[in-house]
Amino acid sequence: MHCLWLGLLGGLAGGLAVCMLHAFISVKLAQNQTICGIALNIFLLGITSYFLKILVASNSEFPQVSTFPKLAVPGLSAIPLIGDAFFNQNILVYILYVLIAVSYVLMKYTQWGNSLTAVGEHPRAADTVGIRVYRMQYMAAAINGMLGGMSGAYMVLAQLGVFTENMTAGRGYIALAVVIFGRREPIKAASAALLFGAAECMQFRMQAIGIDLPAQFMNMLPYLITVIALLGSIGKQRDPESLGKPYIRDAR
Repeated sequence: MHCLWLGLLGGLAGGLAVCMLHAFISVKLAQNQTICGIALNIFLLGITSYFLKILVASNSEFPQVSTFPKLAVPGLSAIPLIGDAFFNQNILVYILYVLIAVSYVLMKYTQWGNSLTAVGEHPRAADTVGIRVYRMQYMAAAINGMLGGMSGAYMVLAQLGVFTENMTAGRGYIALAVVIFGRREPIKAASAALLFGAAECMQFRMQAIGIDLPAQFMNMLPYLITVIALLGSIGKQRDPESLGKPYIRDAR
């Protein structure tokens, strides 16, 4: 069990390191965030595959690791339909529930959350009233990195029990769609994540009940639903005014 927590810490540290590098390039060097993000994604996809092949070069199979056990919540896990899905999970899922609630409170009811929102909407105005814009941007990047690292570690330590090449299969881009579809609010984003998670489960359920569809269609189903959901949200929300734009304090 201690090794599992060390693995989780490794995932948090890896995600933190990557996002702080991205923050340095996009905040300190004021480079395009989207291009930088795509470049880092491609680089990391290659380097993780490279190190994986080095580490398992002498083995014919990928090494298996133990996973976090499921912990049923007495009473709640027996609720029909939703009990097993929500209250018979591993410890990381329960931590996620807490993080969603904490995120909602922080963003909705604290000065820190208001400052972070102000920096995203109009960093120059936030700077004018004394908010330390760069520090807030680095803090947001750090939190983002650790949460992303946790999600990657979850796949290995709680879901699959093995690390394989390209195991995420583009799920990070679905996470981006979740943020957009959830209008950048914790509760709505969590609800959107449930929707897309249900879409991924649907492909296995359809196969299990014998629905005869091409395997390629089943694999693309979660991504197809993601695209449809995003198309349905066009024009129904407003992005933060300074989204993706580097803030240069001395610029006019």
